[in-house]
Amino acid sequence: MNEPKKTSAVDGFIRSAKKWQDEMALLREILLDSGMEETVKWRHPCYMHKNHNVAIIQDFKEYYAILFVKGVLMDDPHQLLIPVGESASQRQLRFNNLETLKEQQEIIQRYIHIAMILEEKGTKLESTKIETLEMPTELLERFEEDNVYENAFRALTPGRQKAYIFHFNKAKKSETRRLRIDKALPTILEGLGPNGR
Repeated sequence: MNEPKKTSAVDGFIRSAKKWQDEMALLREILLDSGMEETVKWRHPCYMHKNHNVAIIQDFKEYYAILFVKGVLMDDPHQLLIPVGESASQRQLRFNNLETLKEQQEIIQRYIHIAMILEEKGTKLESTKIETLEMPTELLERFEEDNVYENAFRALTPGRQKAYIFHFNKAKKSETRRLRIDKALPTILEGLGPNGR
């Protein structure tokens, strides 16, 4: 196997992180040791296998994580995978110190291997069609008034569309739904989800 190639973009990501630099550097080594290709997507280090996104390194205030794109399909022998927000498919392995990461390195490698096998088998996520979700009336009204908004929204991935619809529908009042729809325009135009990713 060829030496995994590190990218300068990931070097920069880790260097500029306010927290978890050593921890994310070790996570990176573990992921690269698997033989995956390193790149940056959604402003985070992303690891690919068979031209598919498999895992992403994430950093948060309280923890850092490996996010598995098809985590819902993975075996979870140690019951460590945590569902992520509104996503039906993604799962995280979370850590909040370096010691646990070092102790669980073999387990992490096993989970990465499980995720890679899914790609080798060509396993696909069951798609949730956006038409099956209840679109808020306020969003449909906005589409009628604003073609730019509608086109940008429809250009989002189904998962991001779904996340926005959940986010809008969580508001009980029509006025709050309208405010959320207005506030979401900049991230929708950027092609991002409601969490800015």
